[in-house]
Amino acid sequence: DLLRALALLPPPLHWRLTHIGIGPLLDDLKAAAGTLGIADRVRWLGSQSHPAVLDAYRVADIFALPCRVSADGDRDGLPNVLLEAQSQKLPCISTTVSGIPELIDDGATGLLVAPRDPAALAGALSRLVTDPALRARLGDAGYLRATEGFSMNAGADHLAARFAACVPAA
Repeated sequence: DLLRALALLPPPLHWRLTHIGIGPLLDDLKAAAGTLGIADRVRWLGSQSHPAVLDAYRVADIFALPCRVSADGDRDGLPNVLLEAQSQKLPCISTTVSGIPELIDDGATGLLVAPRDPAALAGALSRLVTDPALRARLGDAGYLRATEGFSMNAGADHLAARFAACVPAA
């Protein structure tokens, strides 16, 4: 879906995709980039160490993860990579699958599109590529959302408050 969306962007629009990771579909994805005519704009880095991934986040302008539900019903709950990207103040684009809308509030802490909709994804990408102020605003808001609402401390504080509510006052 991401490759199809990128192929829909106007040719003069400046973008490059850095893909990190491996998997059984990697060769198919590389072939699709060639078929779509965008192979010269894609860097395939393969598996990387966590520090290298963090470095890649820090030099990126946008993080896109168009999640979907597979034919057998498999899906991500809330992908850790979205939290990691937001922790680096990257504006994120994803889809309305599973728990992702709990992290990304469309238009406030990132952008969300329907799954399997390359045209909508292309529109969201175009918005962010062409609007640095929007990227900065969403990156900052996403950072606050990820660090205040999804950090280990936030989770522990929430549990402590729930437990305290169950214990009678001394």
